[in-house]
Amino acid sequence: MIDIIIPLYNSKETISKTLYSILLQKNIEDLHVYLVDDASDCSYEEILSFFSKKMDLHYYRLDKNSGPGVAREYGMEQSHSPYIVFCDSDDVFYDTFALKNLFDFTTKGKYDVSIGMVVEKFYNTINWYPVRFDVLHSKIYKRSFLQKKQIVFPNFYNAEDLAFNNLVLMSGASVGCCNYDTVYAYVRRLGSLTQTHDYYDNKHIRCFVESLKWSVSYAEDHSYPKENIAKNVMDSFAYLYFYFINDFHAKTIKYVISAISIYDKYSSFMKKEDCADSLEYWMRYLDNKKHLSSFKEFISFCHSKEGDNCD
Repeated sequence: MIDIIIPLYNSKETISKTLYSILLQKNIEDLHVYLVDDASDCSYEEILSFFSKKMDLHYYRLDKNSGPGVAREYGMEQSHSPYIVFCDSDDVFYDTFALKNLFDFTTKGKYDVSIGMVVEKFYNTINWYPVRFDVLHSKIYKRSFLQKKQIVFPNFYNAEDLAFNNLVLMSGASVGCCNYDTVYAYVRRLGSLTQTHDYYDNKHIRCFVESLKWSVSYAEDHSYPKENIAKNVMDSFAYLYFYFINDFHAKTIKYVISAISIYDKYSSFMKKEDCADSLEYWMRYLDNKKHLSSFKEFISFCHSKEGDNCD
């Protein structure tokens, strides 16, 4: 009933823990695991030999390293179950009922995608929270919906999950929030693609904005509702505003400025209540009571710099 797609890249030291967490699931007989090796330098032969005797396990190796988006897309092409779950090769499912609870919640509510809770471990800190929609963690997707709306991963090394989920929202998916169950344990591991200092210093905003541009272009080509695209654009700019609220002159704001035309294009389709909700989500922890007016200042600043080099 559920295909679990896991991209691998030099994951020999972590993938066994991930597979054990799947093996312990109460609905293991309904789970089909697809490992897509993105041209690793290591061999998984012993691990595959052990786990293939205990679960329905499929292994594929790509000819060249192409990034997790390509690996996940390949996994979707090779798999066939009605529901899809994505997992990273260094994360685990939190308890033995994680996937059963998420599946039961989704089918009962007839959702296209459902979201669970996440436990995040970073060094010695553990956080519990409802997962953001931009990442793949703790979600289950209905395959027929993805196919109907032609939702795919872009050929990105970073932020491909954001682009994928942007399309899910823009296409009008019905989303259920299974917040009473913790589904996924996410390990923020230094050395992974998104946890390097270089990524946070130089690539994060660039990847975020490029993902937004790609997903808007794809949504337009596939005639997704303009109101849905507008809501997603507003959500994205609310996050960017939150990121730059204390420094509009930061070096990486040039990437935001490069996308301001997208905001202008869809601003007339944005509902006032959606704008307020998007900003409130990011600003509530800062106790910023003037976020609507200051957001307008942020947009005005971007307009004032449009066309500048901004370096």
